[in-house]
Order: sequence, then C-alpha cells, then structure tokens
Amino acid sequence: MFLIFIKLLSHIWIKIYPFLFQKEKSLITHLAFLFQKERLQYPKKRIYRAMTKWHLKSNRKPTGGGLNSSRKKRRSDRGSEFFGAKVEENDLRIKRVAGGNAKPKLYSSNSMSVSDKTGKFTKTKILSVVENAANPNYVRRNLMTKGAIVKTEIGLAKITSRPLQSGVISGVLIEEKK
Repeated sequence: MFLIFIKLLSHIWIKIYPFLFQKEKSLITHLAFLFQKERLQYPKKRIYRAMTKWHLKSNRKPTGGGLNSSRKKRRSDRGSEFFGAKVEENDLRIKRVAGGNAKPKLYSSNSMSVSDKTGKFTKTKILSVVENAANPNYVRRNLMTKGAIVKTEIGLAKITSRPLQSGVISGVLIEEKK
C-alpha cells in the first residue's frame, strides 16, 4: 500500500516537475527515504558483536606444509570474547555452557571478599584498580582480572579468583590500611 502510494505520487511529480527528476527510480527511492525517516521516531538499538574466537588445531604442520582437517567446526570449538570485570554496580549473568550446564560470569562488581593473614574473610568495597599485570591499560579502565591489585576500604588486596569464570571476586590482603 505504501509503495503504491509512492509510485502514484512520483508519477504526478514527474508530470509536474520533469526537469527536477531525470529518472523515475531516483524519485521513488528519494520519497521512500523521506517517508521512512518520518516514521522512525526512536533510533534503533545497536548490538555490537565481536568476532567469534575459534579454538581449533592449526591447518599447518610444524614444517609449514598443509594439514587436512579431520572434522568440521563445531559449536563447542567456539570461545568467547574477553570482557574484564569492571568496578561498577554488580552485574552477574548466567551463561549456558557445554552439557547444558550454567556458568556464572561477573561483568562488574563493587565488592569483594578479602582474606587476611589469619584466614578470616571479610566483604569489602572495591575503590579502584591499582595495578594489573595482565595489561597496564586495564588500570586506566578499572578492569579486574586474576592477579590484579585493587584498593579496598581495608587496604590493598590481590585478586585470586577469575571473575569471568567463577562469578565471584575474592582476594588476599597485601597491606592493611593504617
């Protein structure tokens, strides 16, 4: 119905203003664009997806010759893109993994459980990332990975868990706040 209206309108415009439009197609596309622009009131939500990481054997021998693969790619061969846990409000998501099991993935958190020298665990608030051996840029972006040193309310702590694998952030107290 909409396209019929545009075609009808374009024929009328071409007869009235033939010098403006040299081709009928360009007018139809121009009108369709204008009407479509008016109909869309809200911008569409963009979904950003990274390319899939494949965990497959190499297609080359150590000598440089080619190898024929023994099977096709499978869903179980896919990996996931790295997203470090940020220092923000808690964001825990459950992902389906092989065998129908579920894996908790922690994308952001502002608290962690810290163990002191006696072995007692206390839940504290994370203030910022001080050092990250995985990547120096993670400090600027406040991304936490295993081995990162974070500033907490009770002092500096080293993260001993893997937030994206275990779904929790736990660590060991390095130096206490005085």
